[in-house]
Parts: sequence; C-alpha cells; structure tokens
Amino acid sequence: MPTRPRPSASRAHPPSAFVWLVPIGMLAGAVAVFLGVGPNLAGSLRLTGAPGTLAVHSCSTVGSGKQAHTRCTGTFTSDDGTVQDPSATIDVPLATGGTVPVQRAADGSLVQVGVVPAAGWIAVLFLGLATAALGCLCAVLLIRRPASLDHLGVLRPDAPERRLAKYAGLLCCASVAAALLSGLISVAGRLVQ
Repeated sequence: MPTRPRPSASRAHPPSAFVWLVPIGMLAGAVAVFLGVGPNLAGSLRLTGAPGTLAVHSCSTVGSGKQAHTRCTGTFTSDDGTVQDPSATIDVPLATGGTVPVQRAADGSLVQVGVVPAAGWIAVLFLGLATAALGCLCAVLLIRRPASLDHLGVLRPDAPERRLAKYAGLLCCASVAAALLSGLISVAGRLVQ
C-alpha cells in the first residue's frame, strides 16, 4: 500500500481567518449561555433574590410566531410580607388560580423555583458547556502542528493536541449526557405537575 508523504512544514498552510469563526463563535455562544442561565439558575435554587409566592390571576399567549409564549400575571408576595406586587408577571405556563413559589430578582422579574425549573436550567447550562468543549475541540484541531502529524497527516498518539482533543471530546460527550438527563428530569417533572 503506497503511503502518502508527510506534509512538510513549508507546505502546511495555517487555517484561514474565516475558519476560526467556528470555534470563536461556539465559545462566544457558550459564554452567552452561561451569562443567561446563571441568574435564572441561581433564582430557581433560591440563591439570589427575594423568596415569595405568586398567586396566578391570568395567563395569556403573548408574541407571535416563534416569539409566542405564555405569560402569567398575578400578585407576588414576599415570604416576609414586606413586598407585594399586584401586577407581577412570569413567562412560564402556570395554572390560573394557583399559588406557586417564586424568587423575585432586584429588577422585579420572577423565576419559578424548585427541582423541575432548576433541572431545566441545569440542562441548558450543560448544553453551553458542551458547546464550549466542542469549540475547544475545533480550536485544537485547527492549531495542530505539522510536527504532531504522522506520515498520513493524522495526529500522532503522543501529540499533545491529541490528548487535548480527547479530553475536549470526552467533556463534550459527558456534558451532552448530563444535559439530556437534566432535561429528562425537567420534562418528566412538568408532565407530573
């Protein structure tokens, strides 16, 4: 079987700047997910904000097309009784006439608390981690050095890039598995409620 000659350092071309947009975009997306999920996850775990309850008066669909979602309105009462907001809203489908535990952020927004919403936010957090790991994997594959390649142009088993790629791939797979498990817990919990 004829073997391909090893690419020389002079013939190896670095990846174009456009190709770098893939891992950079993935890492930027992961940062955006972390920044968006953080406050909601902390609220659903009652780590930030004021604890209280929301007495749901009405729910309606707002927005149109892909932006359509359910918004419920009711009266928020803090657990210590010092804050009462008769026109509080939350963008979660809830049963009208019921009372649900919520957490109120400093800006007045509400987050549903409990295992089910926390599991949903954890699933999104793990998907962000998987995106970051996949972005790192793409970056590792883009920066591989000609000295790390064997005669077929494949990363040598002892190349540091191969170990980095292996760990990034494992982290990505583990994050997707954790996201699926958390998402399943969240969906199952919503179906039971």
